[in-house]
Amino acid sequence: MRRRPKQHILGIVLALLVAISFAVPETASALSLGPDPVTSIKTETTYNSVTLHWNNAKDAKSYIVYRCGHRYGLYEEIATVDKNTYTDPRLQTGKAYWYKIRSVNEGQRSRKSPRIAAVPALSAPELTAETSGEGISLLLGKVDGADGYVIYRDGKYLTRLKKNFYLDADVYAGKEHKYRAVAYRGVDRGIVASPFSRTVRAVRQSLSISLKKHEPVPDLHEGESFEFKGEIKANTDIRKVVIGIVDAETDKWVSGMKYIDSGVTDNEYDLSAINEKISVEKLEQGNYIYRIIVRLKNGSEKTLLNQEFEIMRPPSGELIAEKAVECAWPYGTSRSKYKYHGGQRTDAYTAALSQAYGSRSGWGQQTKAGASCDVFVGTVIRASGYDTDFPRGLDDVESYCRKHPEKWENTGITSESQMQPGDVVYQRFKSGGGHISIYLGDGKVANAHYVSKTYAVIEKFSSKVKSPGSVRKHIVYRAVQ
Repeated sequence: MRRRPKQHILGIVLALLVAISFAVPETASALSLGPDPVTSIKTETTYNSVTLHWNNAKDAKSYIVYRCGHRYGLYEEIATVDKNTYTDPRLQTGKAYWYKIRSVNEGQRSRKSPRIAAVPALSAPELTAETSGEGISLLLGKVDGADGYVIYRDGKYLTRLKKNFYLDADVYAGKEHKYRAVAYRGVDRGIVASPFSRTVRAVRQSLSISLKKHEPVPDLHEGESFEFKGEIKANTDIRKVVIGIVDAETDKWVSGMKYIDSGVTDNEYDLSAINEKISVEKLEQGNYIYRIIVRLKNGSEKTLLNQEFEIMRPPSGELIAEKAVECAWPYGTSRSKYKYHGGQRTDAYTAALSQAYGSRSGWGQQTKAGASCDVFVGTVIRASGYDTDFPRGLDDVESYCRKHPEKWENTGITSESQMQPGDVVYQRFKSGGGHISIYLGDGKVANAHYVSKTYAVIEKFSSKVKSPGSVRKHIVYRAVQ
């Protein structure tokens, strides 16, 4: 029987295989059994590196890492490691790289793993927002390798910056805005950006900055003390305060009366901190301005206070006499001018009366007539600044002066020649009651006569008054210097 050609060829092949199996040495057979190949690779990236992690291949003692800079290029061997991880450093941000891994065991190599691609990239910035009266503050977490950041507001480009902080002041209070940001890095062929940050929403607050528990500087006399009190409060950070006294005429800071605190990092400031730096006791007579300037976090400045006040001469009898002359009609003024019917009081006295006693009523005809003698004297003394608690009422005046020897001295004077300008002369009548006036010097007094319905006027001093009777005695009180 003749064999078919195909069967003949098959027999020859089988015979050759059997012969080879007996001819090949034991070591040659072992070389065909290398380590298992790597089958799974994962990557981690930074802006300039790629880290590879792969599965442990059976029988592998080490691994060869291959890299290619193009999708279909040639792979070059870049490292041999004995662990199943490798970091490829100093790579270009934004450029794609492809990798393969081969297992090795005592000179035996597996086939290469499937390729995997990785791109070194910037991480997305962490974006947070804080709101204040100045605007919306955006803070970006630092991104390794970033040259700067780009911020978007409501889907549109807002700004590019090098630092990781931005204050968006160009927004209205009460309106919500949405922000996102990317980090960027310059490379040879341009700029590479990170993924977008998460979206944050923010609403600008209305700016609020004010003085709380504040005490203004009153008009003072030379040498008087004053403690600065109050708090500056804002709904944004205060970075600097400038506090002090300005000359009202020149608008320049008074020497030694300016305090600057540049170390503020809070939204509150206690004004009492300046008491050790500034003292109004050192001010001389004149007009001044108490000024407070605040610099906010965004660098803008706000003048919070411009309060005028006056430093006057120290209170004395002479000041009391000067105020009395200012308030009364001059000596020699006709009676028709200062009598109640058809007459009028001086503007200075009207202002002083309001300052001394306010808008109190219930004094009957005393106020209609301009003032009784005690109201006039009390008004002058209060308005002079010497004693703002000086009472009205003859009996009350005598009692008050007796109880306050630190302010008023009972001189015991019995003669006009011993009197001084500003002395308060209290005359008692035999028939009861009395009269009170302010001695001006040169034999003149400033007083008011309710009986004759006159306003305050300067007259000659007399130890007797025609009505209601002759003087029984008089007492002279003098301001303690």
